[in-house]
Amino acid sequence: MYRWRRKILFALTMYFMGFATAIYVLAPVDDNRTRSHASTAKSSANIDTTSDSEQFASAFNTHMRRYLSVAEEQAEKLGEFIKAKLAERRSNDGQ
Repeated sequence: MYRWRRKILFALTMYFMGFATAIYVLAPVDDNRTRSHASTAKSSANIDTTSDSEQFASAFNTHMRRYLSVAEEQAEKLGEFIKAKLAERRSNDGQ
């Protein structure tokens, strides 16, 4: 019963993740920022190894997992709501 709902949720999730990835990959990068980061990395021995892209990936992963859990909960609630409405309609049609 829930198979088609999971397929739709999975398809939408993959679509939006692909869209977000495309935006991230195609976003323009400021050349001055790249050069300054590279020169700072060469001159400093004690540099934090976490780059901006890794921080973004970590934050994106956290938000995407939160989105998936909320979407899953809402899909379950919607399924229960639809079941209740169908049962109500069937009981009204039978009377």
